[in-house]
Amino acid sequence: MRFDRIRRFLRGFDLELIGISLCLSAIGIVLLYSASFEGNVRKGYWISQLIYLAIGLILMVVVARVRYKFLDSAAYLIYGLCLASLLIVLLFPRSYGAKRWINLGFISFQPSEFGKIALVLLLSRIIDGRGDEPWGAKETAKLLGVSLLPAFLVFVEPDFGTAFVYGTVFMAMLVLGGARRSHIIALLILALLLSPVVWMAMKDYQRNRIMAFINPSYDPLGEGYNVMQSKIAIGSGMLFGKGFLAGTQGRLNFLPSHHTDFIFSVLGEEWGFLGCCVVLALYVLFLRKALNIISSCEDRCGRLIVGGLSWIIGFQAVMNIGMTVGIIPAVGIPLPFMSRGGSALLMAFISVGIMSNVSVSSRMFRAE
Repeated sequence: MRFDRIRRFLRGFDLELIGISLCLSAIGIVLLYSASFEGNVRKGYWISQLIYLAIGLILMVVVARVRYKFLDSAAYLIYGLCLASLLIVLLFPRSYGAKRWINLGFISFQPSEFGKIALVLLLSRIIDGRGDEPWGAKETAKLLGVSLLPAFLVFVEPDFGTAFVYGTVFMAMLVLGGARRSHIIALLILALLLSPVVWMAMKDYQRNRIMAFINPSYDPLGEGYNVMQSKIAIGSGMLFGKGFLAGTQGRLNFLPSHHTDFIFSVLGEEWGFLGCCVVLALYVLFLRKALNIISSCEDRCGRLIVGGLSWIIGFQAVMNIGMTVGIIPAVGIPLPFMSRGGSALLMAFISVGIMSNVSVSSRMFRAE
């Protein structure tokens, strides 16, 4: 009887999707354990990540048990709460040169991470609410306004990387929603024309990151140093890696941010090319599973939500890995499920919970 109850409970989740996410998180914690050693001093990065993983799993279970249609109906409320938190965060003192966290004393969190989910939910609701009506400039302008508001608040924190993710979510949802090609092209041209304004609004260190990407010798002891050390770490791992806890770039602190933005570099140094291939394969399996959910979902709203959330995970993975190997500018985007960061990890598992909900709902609908 007890096993039957457990089986019925587990049927309420997409175990394949959750299993892939847990594998990535487990690898991340192992890498953070290694990255916690700086010389002979061990820091508790992996312990805090393990705590956030436990919280993330609880939130995932709760969200997976709540019908995604309820989240869809509450999209405006969720979006409003996230906007309010993004405004509140600007009132807090700067930490590491930016205003990105709300510190409650016993815990601090980054509202911009949860804003990604809120934006996907609201864009999905607006697009799905159109039904089969022709797509006009008015609808595109409404979606643009909804996306620009949180993106601007994140940009002034300043957090260019996350603001850029918001922008790509908007474009991805336009494509998924069936917007006219002419509107998408016009928006891309507009973004290109406004790029000088964005360049002038950037902080010096943000411009230096882009210049260092174009020419690594531009700032060899600053922004260019991070990427060069990252490539050295990954290249030194060769095929099989140096072995667990045997990496030198991180332990000797040659590689900055090796527990956050450059966690993939630790993977490459210690686990080598084969270890990197395993992680890349897991991300591919995650996205393939998301595509399967989208193709099997009869509900347009569900398809849009899963498409938007899986875009965030996939895009951030591509950006982060590309950043560590020097083919994309370093913009401070974490590696999903693996980089140290409680808010990012919670966002990822809440997204998994929502995607699992859509998957199970679609499965039950087909069974009927």
